[in-house]
Amino acid sequence: MTQRIGVAPDLEPQVRAFLEEEKADLETAPPGEGVLQVERGEPKQECGPSTLFAGGRIPCALALETARRLGVTPALMGRFLNLLEIKIHHCQLGCF
Repeated sequence: MTQRIGVAPDLEPQVRAFLEEEKADLETAPPGEGVLQVERGEPKQECGPSTLFAGGRIPCALALETARRLGVTPALMGRFLNLLEIKIHHCQLGCF
């Protein structure tokens, strides 16, 4: 089943293009819809379980859990976070 991600209007074109290029089984939706929200945030704003803030930060464990919920690989999730310029911290491998 295709998961939907609610995306802020100004981020939607780049997110849609990324999902198409990656052939991800995800689709964009209007803000407030979907299993995850992608929004503009303050620099270094902490992402939560249901919201990713472009330019923010996310703990490694939460990034992995979000990938599982969306049904995507950790590698795809990492590329998605890079697209949104979200930094991973508290890495479980000690890399970040």
